[in-house]
Amino acid sequence: MLQVYFDILQQRDSYKLWPLLAFVVAVMFVLRWRRAPIAHTYAPRWALWLSFVTAIFLMLFALLYYVPYAATMGWLAIMVTAALYVSSFRKVENLLGLLLLLLLLLRPPYQMTLRLMVWMENLSATTASKMLDYGGTTHIIQGNVLSLPSYDFRIDHICSSWVSLVSMVACGAAVCVARNRRLSHCLVVLLMSIVSTWVLNILRIFIVVNVKIRYGLDLIESSYVGIYHLMSFMLGIFLVLCTDALVSFLYSRAKKDVVDSDMIRRAKSPFARIWTSVSNIELNRILGYFVSLRPVKIGRASFVVIVVILTSLIGMEAVVKYYRQAVTKMEFMHDEEGLTKLGENSFIPDRDGWELTSYDTERREASNVWGAFSSTWRLKYNGLTVTFSLDYPFHEWHDVKRCYYKVGWQLVDEKIQRKLPTFAWQASETDMLLPNGNAGFILCSNCDHLGSPVVPKPAKHDLSMLVYRLQRNQMTPPFGDAYDQDRRTLYQTQCMVANPLPLDEATKEQIRLMYVDFREQIRRAIASHSPQK
Repeated sequence: MLQVYFDILQQRDSYKLWPLLAFVVAVMFVLRWRRAPIAHTYAPRWALWLSFVTAIFLMLFALLYYVPYAATMGWLAIMVTAALYVSSFRKVENLLGLLLLLLLLLRPPYQMTLRLMVWMENLSATTASKMLDYGGTTHIIQGNVLSLPSYDFRIDHICSSWVSLVSMVACGAAVCVARNRRLSHCLVVLLMSIVSTWVLNILRIFIVVNVKIRYGLDLIESSYVGIYHLMSFMLGIFLVLCTDALVSFLYSRAKKDVVDSDMIRRAKSPFARIWTSVSNIELNRILGYFVSLRPVKIGRASFVVIVVILTSLIGMEAVVKYYRQAVTKMEFMHDEEGLTKLGENSFIPDRDGWELTSYDTERREASNVWGAFSSTWRLKYNGLTVTFSLDYPFHEWHDVKRCYYKVGWQLVDEKIQRKLPTFAWQASETDMLLPNGNAGFILCSNCDHLGSPVVPKPAKHDLSMLVYRLQRNQMTPPFGDAYDQDRRTLYQTQCMVANPLPLDEATKEQIRLMYVDFREQIRRAIASHSPQK
């Protein structure tokens, strides 16, 4: 499962430097271990067992529900246990900092990362646009696109490749750990790393645009893209180092070893005293209250228990991996002959003002993110083209907004629609935006092979997401409802509207009502064709 997680991490441009971070942590640990003195204080036993038990619970959850993210957290907890154990032999300098660096391998929730990146891109593009205006460069910024009279640039291609906000924060954290900075120093450097990213993005936008105008070279699309990203990374590291030096200078002015009377007077001011107190905070000093004078020893019985638990988890992972391959091959869903295929008459719009204009079907590869089969009805309402589609099969709730994101749409807002009485069967409602400014409105629901409604995935990453993930039907095979083909075969009904301007609420309400009719007619048709249990 670690391989699955890091494969996903490698696919995200902003996390492509994770191998470099892991390498830096490993090198710093080896160098510090070689010169570390013999330990005279030890980690408390309760800390070792707490981290180990936490790791076991995380890995058990990851295997039952197939969550690579939780598996990675579990392995990191095991590394914490191992670090606490080896610290009883040698006192490794700033071992806590090295462990905290590994937390950067845990990516935040997808929507949070996306919104942070978009916020930084918009802020950088707005500032860079003012600089271009001052220089007399004719341009327009619309959405995520910077347009010159004869050429367009994607802002995210300029600012959010593997040299981005994520990599700059990681560089700032690595510099702080390498130089053993104090907690307050680290926090300030991390915040300033965000400012460094903003400055770097402005410079990159300005340079890319001017190189294109003066020399006709596109640095982000030509053979120069590798050099462009490398130089951006080096410049980013330089900005982070300058930030660290600046913070060190500011903290040095807060020390009490002042000489002239004027400095002594200012050092007695409330602000100076607060600044000095904050700058003297050290995590190692706080953690010193939890050390033990008793050496850590693992008894024979404890060793056997640990080995049995780890061996059982490895065996459980082998079983899960075997059945996950079966799910990938769609062996736990109905095959093509067993699927319910509906025709044009399965949906008959009967609301005033709506007109059916076309109907078509499409067949794709079984692994296609849009589903292997689609039936599409296109309707007209007040000049709008509203597309209703039945897509299938899926073995779990299908997050349709990710499909639209891959073709250029950007997320604006997402929620679970519960307002209407007819929405006892909940639906996902999403507002999206294209770089050219076009607005999208999407409604989506799922039902299984028996026509039973499926609870949608929560829109927010809060307690409701945890409750959703803990449901039995979310367990991975061979647990939960793995062998129930009817429950594992899902049909998606969706409604999509694309318009140059955002829809008003009254129009959205009419679309919701028509979508309720559409999905209910489709659900009944699926239920009538499926054997009831």
